[in-house]
Amino acid sequence: KVMIAFLTIYCWFLIIEYSSVYCLTCGISVNSPSCMKRSQIVSRCNNLMAITDKSEIEFDSKIAKSIISNYFSFLGSIDQKTYFDNILYYSIECATSSLTNKKPARIEISFPENRKNDISVTESLDVNTYFSLQFARQISRNRNLFQDPTDIWMVFPDKQEGIMALKNEDRASIPFTVTSIDILYRQLQSQPKLVESLGSKTFIFVNPGFNVEEWIILSKISDLTKSSSIIIINGNLDRLRKGYYPSFFYPGLAAVTKSFYLQFEQTFFLSPIAVNGDRLGAWLCRSSLAAPANMNAWALLVRRNTAEATDKLKYLATELYDKEPDPKSAWNTAKDK
Repeated sequence: KVMIAFLTIYCWFLIIEYSSVYCLTCGISVNSPSCMKRSQIVSRCNNLMAITDKSEIEFDSKIAKSIISNYFSFLGSIDQKTYFDNILYYSIECATSSLTNKKPARIEISFPENRKNDISVTESLDVNTYFSLQFARQISRNRNLFQDPTDIWMVFPDKQEGIMALKNEDRASIPFTVTSIDILYRQLQSQPKLVESLGSKTFIFVNPGFNVEEWIILSKISDLTKSSSIIIINGNLDRLRKGYYPSFFYPGLAAVTKSFYLQFEQTFFLSPIAVNGDRLGAWLCRSSLAAPANMNAWALLVRRNTAEATDKLKYLATELYDKEPDPKSAWNTAKDK
């Protein structure tokens, strides 16, 4: 017990000393993805945590909330680029961990495309496309995961969206395949050899769910490529989990939700909660790497008034959850905080 207490105190010493990076090994949370001290703190924490299993360290609720608040502190910036860059960075980190540890992986990444109160369909599609291209480019360079970048397939809901995604891109910078849900499904049905060759690929599905049929066909693609990992970016899977589509009217969708979509882990998930007229008054968040494994993964972050400059907001984790809370329950809690 004395050793565990010492390790806990030393971890917090590292947080104070290096308040600009997040250690993916022991759960020490600091906040700049580009910090040059990253390798140094990760190395020191690796050595520290090698002494004992991190699951033996008991963090109390106050410490856990502090760590998670710091991890998601980028939500306080009103700058869209800061918001986008941090989501991209953390999404890649979380997806990389899941792809490494789970075979095949079922990964959901979900976030609001823009902090604005009103965003057009075109703007939403543009952000999802740009994000997904950057995500696939960067993750394809990880040679521990992909010896061959062509092992990644990016799949859009519609053929035209795939064409538009490549319109202004340098094809040489896109080593992976870009296709659409319907084309891929038809190819798999008509080409048995393709089914065999895609058995170990990783599919990135971009913003599916504009219509119910897209979700159903996506699940059929998975049935044909069972050992392939699947990443879904902004696929609105929370609607399926929460029964947004009644099973009486959508029996096919209800069936694949139970057999397929409930397998997905919300590896990186952000959902704003409107509180007292403020669309971004609170956030429901989950990151598979936001805290050590023995901490609750879901967190409710509520905005706090601050005397700091107006270009910086402050959110604090007020509640932690073992599983995704009911939206109404989260809203009631947020408005009371």
